[in-house]
Amino acid sequence: MRVLKDLLQIPIVLFLCLSVWLLVRMTGLVMSAFPPDNLDHVPANAELAVRIDARQIAETTVQSILLESKDEQIIRLLEKAVSQGPQNNSTFSNSGINFLSDIVVFSYPYGKGKISGILYNLLDQDAFLKNMPERIGQNGYCAASETVGTVINYNPKENETINRSKLRDEAQSIVANKKGNDRSVLHSGHKTGRYTELFLQTGTNSKNPQKIQLVFEQKGREFLMDGSVLSQNGNSTDKLPFVLKERGLHITNSIFTDQWADSLKNMLSFLSADFPEISGFSINYGGMKLVNHTTGYIALPEIDMVVNCARPFSIEGLINAEGIKGDLDYSANNGEILIGKERFYYKQLNSTCFYIGRSKSPQLVKTEEKVLLKITGSLAPLTRITGSGWGISLLKLLPIYQASNKLAASTEEINLCVVKTSSKNSTLTGSLSFKPGFYPMSEVMRFLLVSQLVNSN
Repeated sequence: MRVLKDLLQIPIVLFLCLSVWLLVRMTGLVMSAFPPDNLDHVPANAELAVRIDARQIAETTVQSILLESKDEQIIRLLEKAVSQGPQNNSTFSNSGINFLSDIVVFSYPYGKGKISGILYNLLDQDAFLKNMPERIGQNGYCAASETVGTVINYNPKENETINRSKLRDEAQSIVANKKGNDRSVLHSGHKTGRYTELFLQTGTNSKNPQKIQLVFEQKGREFLMDGSVLSQNGNSTDKLPFVLKERGLHITNSIFTDQWADSLKNMLSFLSADFPEISGFSINYGGMKLVNHTTGYIALPEIDMVVNCARPFSIEGLINAEGIKGDLDYSANNGEILIGKERFYYKQLNSTCFYIGRSKSPQLVKTEEKVLLKITGSLAPLTRITGSGWGISLLKLLPIYQASNKLAASTEEINLCVVKTSSKNSTLTGSLSFKPGFYPMSEVMRFLLVSQLVNSN
């Protein structure tokens, strides 16, 4: 009986998917007559704004699952999600939001912190104002006009007091006033497969403020990306003197921003050492290895890395610094580092550039002209973790790891490149291709369901 029940459930879910697909297509024809008003309400000082074409995502995803992959695992996971969801999801089902139109995610500086928010197009203003406050915490507020609703959340600095009345005024101001932004920044036109557009600008306090515009779309077995980068103070003219021959997952970057530098500094703050100011790097990444060390289980990367510094820097001095040696408990001698039984090698390439990695004799090649950023190769190394012990066994039980590993294994190659076209302008192109028999939106849906990131409860 159980087998018969399972066999009956699959065509039922397929029928539901077909119904949803037809409904989305028909709804799209109706909704296309209504312009996405929320695009006009993005705050003028937004540092980040992302337009998501929810109708296009829904249509493409259902079509991929129903007509392309016909994947039984995804259908069963969807059936489970649907069967478990309705009883606890009434707030969103009665939210008054038009989920088959553009949704805009944004953030902008406010007070000592930042406000993050979402702009929706509405079907029912009263329903939105009645039900959405149930989903908002103490740091958030919602407001709505007849056609546009917003939910905002303030991310305060430590010990900062939240003024709810000011948050209310801020939310109401967003929906009440059109900001006069150029609609083309986030709306280059609805096209089949094109579902996300992003606008990003770094703050005026940055050493080199930038504006970035990107468009994401799907064609066949590929996710595609293209866009532009405008650097107010001009792109760096410095080239990496050495780059690694591409292997594994390869990243070469000569536009190391101050935001990235600050993030790296924070990540390494636990080490007792002074790290250099980095201007660029070239990396080949092959995965991670868990090893038993005197300090406990540690993760060591399978990596080769060339680093260029803004000023002359000695890698020998850093490796032999007593502070960092004590923190990581390793030995170093004649260009070789020994961490337990694991070996790394290092060498000074010139006064500002050094190498460190697993290869004793790394292959170096000539830097490509005008290429500011390049990411190529396989995503598989991102989830490749070797070693033994309970740590590996525990990791493989985690749904997020299982889902990430499956997604990475389904991809074929990533290829992203930022090329300098003038003193201040660059173009960005990228693609992520999937292996034959794997379909982009189906694999993304599998990832969300297996990882349990999509959870109705």
